[in-house]
Amino acid sequence: TKQALVPHGIPMPGGRIVRREELYERDPLPRPYVLKPVNEGSSVGVAIVTADSNVGNPISPNATGPWQEFTELLAEPFIKGRELTAAVLDGPDGPRALGVTELIIDHGFYDFEHKYTEGRTLHVCPAQIPPEIAALCEEYAIRAHQVLGCHGTSRTDFRWDDELGADGIFVLETNTQPGMTPLSLVPEQAAAVGISYGELVEMLVHEALRVHAARAGKGGRHGADQA
Repeated sequence: TKQALVPHGIPMPGGRIVRREELYERDPLPRPYVLKPVNEGSSVGVAIVTADSNVGNPISPNATGPWQEFTELLAEPFIKGRELTAAVLDGPDGPRALGVTELIIDHGFYDFEHKYTEGRTLHVCPAQIPPEIAALCEEYAIRAHQVLGCHGTSRTDFRWDDELGADGIFVLETNTQPGMTPLSLVPEQAAAVGISYGELVEMLVHEALRVHAARAGKGGRHGADQA
């Protein structure tokens, strides 16, 4: 994702892939840093390693942590600040951003439990942030949606260090198949701009049929050319 988005002017934190064994030899980045599995979603297996983490320095092989379950992980610098997210929805006129939501959690970070347990996270929709920051988030979300070739809907997550203003916005990831549960953010943002759940599903179905028809048409023409 970084290799695709950063060349298109989308700010993302640096980082590198590390093998689990490397963590026991030296810290991959200055603390605090974040460890993410390379093949999971919904923040499964994510850990934040801080200077006062009780895991040793470097991490002890005997320390308990989610990194023990994965062979390879992505190490990224920890970005302090506010958790924001922006959904994008395809329509007849192209992709549009549905707005920006701020996620305020009771403690820790926006992990699997906070994402799927009712009452653990406060969703402020629309986010109470300066208009220029909201506009930047929406711009980056649409750009990521297009660069990654998303269809239907996507959701891009951000960290914003409000002390740095516009320079403090970083894209963390783009979810190409965001959730559609009662606690999910895409239906919530759609409702905030007047799109009901049923209308949202109908729009996604229409977009899927449009994409399928376009691909089938290209295939048919290719086959005819080959004949």
